[in-house]
Amino acid sequence: IVVALLGIASVVMTARIARRLTRSNTVGTVAGLLLALDGVHIAISRTALLDMTLSFFVLAAFGVLIIDRDHRGTPGYRWTRPTLTVLLGLAIATKWSGVYFALVFGVLMLAWDLRRRHDHDGQTAIPTWLRRDVATAAFMPVGALVVYTATWVGWFRNTGAWGRDWDPGSASMRPLRQLLHYHEQ
Repeated sequence: IVVALLGIASVVMTARIARRLTRSNTVGTVAGLLLALDGVHIAISRTALLDMTLSFFVLAAFGVLIIDRDHRGTPGYRWTRPTLTVLLGLAIATKWSGVYFALVFGVLMLAWDLRRRHDHDGQTAIPTWLRRDVATAAFMPVGALVVYTATWVGWFRNTGAWGRDWDPGSASMRPLRQLLHYHEQ
């Protein structure tokens, strides 16, 4: 049922994102309607596959990225950055193909930041952009990795989980080595 609910939420998010991109209620409504009637979307949102969950997190991240782009005023800290980091971390935790979206969204975010800095700061745009935007964006992959690792809490807590009996080495690093070995397998 959760995947079906994510499919429904994706329709609403698509309509809102299309509306925000085009500033047209008609386009937003048509975009949501087209997704709601798409046979593949209907089929995937009714099965227990990870594809709908991945698309939900990627679509939500894109929506937050658009909100971040539309932020008015002086560039700086916005709630959208940590939210984007968490959503992309969850997308990566769902399927590793979420990494590609994280990379593209990161580049897009930095490009929009540079444009915003140029519009606001003029000649000093690039040094300010490098110091503030690029430097803070460098923490986003770390945050996404923390979110990804946090999704493994159940596995870490269950000593009987698959792969937890591997590597009888030092106890302090054993769970991390076991996780790396699990991923390698």
